[in-house]
Amino acid sequence: MKIISKKSITYIAQSILRPIQRVLLAGSNFECPFCGFKSRTHAYIGLNIPVLKEKKIIGAGRRRAACIKCGSNDRERLLYIYLKEKLQIFENRNIRILHLAPEKRISELLINVDFKEYVCGDLFAEGYQYPVFVQNIDVLNIPFEDN
Repeated sequence: MKIISKKSITYIAQSILRPIQRVLLAGSNFECPFCGFKSRTHAYIGLNIPVLKEKKIIGAGRRRAACIKCGSNDRERLLYIYLKEKLQIFENRNIRILHLAPEKRISELLINVDFKEYVCGDLFAEGYQYPVFVQNIDVLNIPFEDN
């Protein structure tokens, strides 16, 4: 007899609840710059860990900050808007980008833009899965020449 794991039950529950949540929370207060979904509020992300509150870590802890549809977080959305509107990097494809500790949605978006060069790097940690396009790069020993 095969027993269904707690992880499987959670996945099944989320796959059923997410579409319902999208319908119930649709609205016009927020619009996600990644997926364009408009909602009345955001979904919860983060954990309530006492040290985060004690040290007053900005952008940490349990909070409503995730897109209901695509799951993008507040930091990703802000960075994306900054890159798009302020730096206008999508207007100049003749640039080389070294993206360290890449955010999931931003790196997935930028890798599909025809920039002169786009390199993602992170210091690989044991037990963590990295996308195939991310290189193991130590910021104290970057393997590229300056500029």
